[in-house]
Amino acid sequence: MTENALISFAAVLLSVALSWGPKLREWYSAVDGRGKRLIILASLAAAPLVVFGANCAGFQIPGVEYTATCDAVGAKQLVQVFINAVVVNQVAGLIVPKPKPA
Repeated sequence: MTENALISFAAVLLSVALSWGPKLREWYSAVDGRGKRLIILASLAAAPLVVFGANCAGFQIPGVEYTATCDAVGAKQLVQVFINAVVVNQVAGLIVPKPKPA
């Protein structure tokens, strides 16, 4: 699995968790629209930064093949992976069924 696939999976998981996780859903639904967007963006930014940092520190995440390098080119790939994660998260938010209100 590449880091792009891992981060895309994390983006889908975040969308599902915020929609279906009982306590998480209650907490997230109480946040206003701007706060929700900032939470999503911060969470999605953290994933590529952790993977990039792990790669630069020489830490191997089991099962992940790194394609990014620890230089300016790798930083550009990091930005592209972040944009991919945002798109995947938004698409997942649209297609994941919403739970019925209790």
